[in-house]
Amino acid sequence: MATKTSPADVAEKYKTALKLHQATDYKADFGFIDFVSPVKRKTLLDELDALAFAELQELVKVMRQTCTLPCPTSSAPKRL
Repeated sequence: MATKTSPADVAEKYKTALKLHQATDYKADFGFIDFVSPVKRKTLLDELDALAFAELQELVKVMRQTCTLPCPTSSAPKRL
């Protein structure tokens, strides 16, 4: 947490930070996050990056094919 504070506010900022650190309400929707860990093997990292990039490229391709933008000067939508 980064914040600007005065010496008088340090105790209050610490209490807030500790409360947020100990919170568990995120688990209702995002409990899986506790099982996420960093990938340290370079070869696996490169492979996962390539897979993620390929998925993003496919998503962009599909979005370009299916998204339309209405044009105010025409009643017919324009393809992106």
